[in-house]
Order: sequence, then structure tokens, then C-alpha cells
Amino acid sequence: MKPTEQKETVLSRRSMIFAAAATLPFAVLMGRVYALQVIGGQKYRRLSEQNRISLRVRLPQRGLIYDQEGRILAENFKAFRLSLIRERMEDPKKTLGHVASLIELPPHLIKDAQKRMARSPKFLATPIKDFLNFSEVARLQVNLPDLPGVVVEEIQARTYPSNTLAAHVLGFMGPVTPADLRKSKARLLRQPDFRIGKQGAEAYFDESLRGKAGTDHVEVNARGREVRVLSQVAPQKGADASLTLVHSIQEATEKALEGYKGAAVLLDVHNGHVLALASSPTFNPNDFVYGLNNKKWQGLQRDATKPLLNRCCRGHYPPGSTFKMIVALAALEEGIIEADKKIECTGKIYFGNRFFHCWDEDGHGKLDLHHALAQSCDIYFYELGRILGIEKIKAYAQKFGLGEKTGLFLPESAGLIPSKEWKKARTGKRWNRGEDLIAAIGQGYLLTTPMQLAVMTARLATGTEVTPTLVPRTNIGPLFNQMIILVWDNTPLL
Repeated sequence: MKPTEQKETVLSRRSMIFAAAATLPFAVLMGRVYALQVIGGQKYRRLSEQNRISLRVRLPQRGLIYDQEGRILAENFKAFRLSLIRERMEDPKKTLGHVASLIELPPHLIKDAQKRMARSPKFLATPIKDFLNFSEVARLQVNLPDLPGVVVEEIQARTYPSNTLAAHVLGFMGPVTPADLRKSKARLLRQPDFRIGKQGAEAYFDESLRGKAGTDHVEVNARGREVRVLSQVAPQKGADASLTLVHSIQEATEKALEGYKGAAVLLDVHNGHVLALASSPTFNPNDFVYGLNNKKWQGLQRDATKPLLNRCCRGHYPPGSTFKMIVALAALEEGIIEADKKIECTGKIYFGNRFFHCWDEDGHGKLDLHHALAQSCDIYFYELGRILGIEKIKAYAQKFGLGEKTGLFLPESAGLIPSKEWKKARTGKRWNRGEDLIAAIGQGYLLTTPMQLAVMTARLATGTEVTPTLVPRTNIGPLFNQMIILVWDNTPLL
């Protein structure tokens, strides 16, 4: 082969190798383009559409809470929030200074605002101060042309128009905690600054009161900035809730307790409706709307008068002479006495190795059951307790709702009706017979709540198993025909 031909053959071979090497990546590239555009085109178009469209949540109005006559106990009000959009401001520090010259803006809020603006996208509004008053809103609105990036937004907040009225029943609201998020997957709970019921009716009815969030499908650009609203779904207002309380009765009950540590329960014995439930001293749930700082929260918790304690349901006390009605009924049911049987009270009785005294040191003389109850004679009931014994006393007490929670949606104490077994397990000591006598007059280890005593008295009055409720039931009888009122631990605050 001639050198020239040999050279051409080598060049031709190299050209083919080079062409093949150049064609292979192009073929791979074209294959990839085909896979992306033809085979996976629909999938990637869908993903692109999702990236292009942003979902914005619209918060619903919270449902209202009413008393049984339709008077509002908890409602919403329109408030105003100051927010800043960093993208629209040439000098955020200068803008904050200008704002601070118009409204009260403490240094810590300014510092916190600067930190939060630095962390968030420039085009998003950063909340700076909630619950602006009318004067502050007016001053900001007038100066908005000179305040680029400053936004005054309208927000919804909770309010309790009667302030402290029924505070222990209504409860209060608070911010969502990590524990709340673990309990619920509701999208609403993940919205910034969203608040939920923390105690009382606000907590019990919370899910229905919240309502359902609305949504805005918003077109955004590559940076996430809104371009236009494509579609909207309006939020659904939360369902309203009603309580059995009667505003006027609750108000009168709380007024009667002013200046005292005490509790009062008014109960309709026909249907178990709680018409009033008052604990004194109390607190104002409106304080929680604006957010309690740690100092004020600690102050409420450490207050010696315990304003956060619901004495009606969580305060437990010896029932005293009110318990004698249970002992009397037990003695009659067990056939121990007849109603006209008389027992002599000389002011004291010797039992075991000690004297047990009546409150009347001179004694009441001979009394039948009716007069023993009327005079609240201790000696008469010491004798009944001695014969009955603690186990029978406990059995009858439980039939009337003592020693167990009543079933209200409020936190409750179960109280305590002791027994021989309980004392042995609790103290390691045996029950002695003298404790039967002490229990028969409502003392010793016995502990009851005012609500339990209201239930006990309602069951005694009607002979039916009255169960209390704060959620309205169908009326069984006339509303105000029979009521039970109990005031407990009614001692002056000072």
C-alpha cells in the first residue's frame, strides 16, 4: 500500500472513531431529552405547576360561647397588627426608628424585629406588634406614605365581654405548643400565631370552635413572590357553643362572693344543669388574650389566694354537718332507727378511752331524727356512726356521688370517702372504731368538693340520680322550680 493511501486509511479510521465518540454523548443527550419531555413530560409539568402555585391558608373566625339564654360569654374582636416587609424598605433600621417615634415600640421589640426580619424572606411580612390601639393605628395610617414597607394588618382575637365572669368555666386560650402538635395533625395548628383553647370550655369545645381554614391558590414567581390569586376557598366559621350557665345568676353569685375565699354552685335538680359555678378569688381570661409575660404568670401561680384554683371542682374540704343527711338516710335504710326514735344528748359521749363532744356543750336533750338534723346534734350522729360503721357509711356516700368525679368537662378532684382498707394501705395502721364516730359528722379523713355536695343534695331532694352538666340537655322540668345553692370555704380574703 502506498504511503498516501495508508495515511488516508488511518485518517478515515480516526474520523470514524471521532464521529462515533461525538455521536454517542449526543445520542445519550437526545435520549434523556426524549425521556424528560415525552415519557416523563406530564409528571414534570405537574411538578412545575406545583412549584408555581403556592397555597396560602386563611384563618376562620372562632365560634362564640353563649349562656343558656343566648347571652355572649366569649366572642371575637378585630385587632390590628404592625408588620414590616423588608423588601420595600431602603433602610430597615431607619424605618423602625421612624415607627418608634410615632408609637410606643420598646427597644426589645425593635431588636427582636431586626432578628426576625433577617431570618425571613425579604418579601414576607414580619409581625412586630399586636393589638395596636386606635391612636396608634391612626398615626401609622397618616404616615404610611413616608413609611415604605410598613403594613397595618387586621387580625382576629378573643375577648370575654364580662371580664372575670365564669372565668373558671370558660377557661382561656394560648399559643400552640409542641405537645399540642403531637396530639393533633390539624393544619390550622401549624399556622403562625394561631391560638387554641387551653382550659375550661375553650379547651373542651376547641375543635368545633376553631372552624375550618380557607385557602388561596396563589401564583408565585421563581423567588416565591406572589403574582396573582388563582382561586379561593372561603374559611368556615367555627360552630358556636352554649353552656347551661345563666349570666344574671352567675353574676349575682360572684358578687355575693366578692372579698371572700369561697365557692358557690347553683344546680337545677330536674336536669342537672349548672346555673352558676363561681370560685373566689378569680382571674380575668382577657389577660391571656394579649399574652401573659412570665412574671405575671408566676404571680398568678404563687398568689396565696390561688385565683386560678376552681374551688367548686378542685377544692376539697371536710363536708362537716352536711354529711349527716347521708348518715341519717343510711340508718333508716338499714333499719337501725325509726324517724321518731329518740337519743339523748348530754353534750358528750364516752367511747373507747375518750370523750366525744357535741358542738353544744350543754347538750340538746332527747331528740328524734328530725330534730337531730335541725339542731345538727353531734351526739345523735356519733351513735348512728357507731352502729353503722365506716363501710356502710361509704357505700351510701358513693350512691350520692361522693368520693368520685361528677363528670363535668372541668378538672375535678374525686375527694375521699375512707375505708378500713384505704387507711391500712395509706398509713399502715388499722382503722379504729372512734373514727366511725368522727366520719358520721363529716370530719376525719372525709373530703368532698362543693360540686359533689350540690349533687348529693340534689339526689336527696329528688330521689333520682341527678348528674351535673354544663352542656345543655333537654329540660325535664321547670327551670327554677328547685335549686341547690352551696357556699363553701366562705372566709374573708383579708
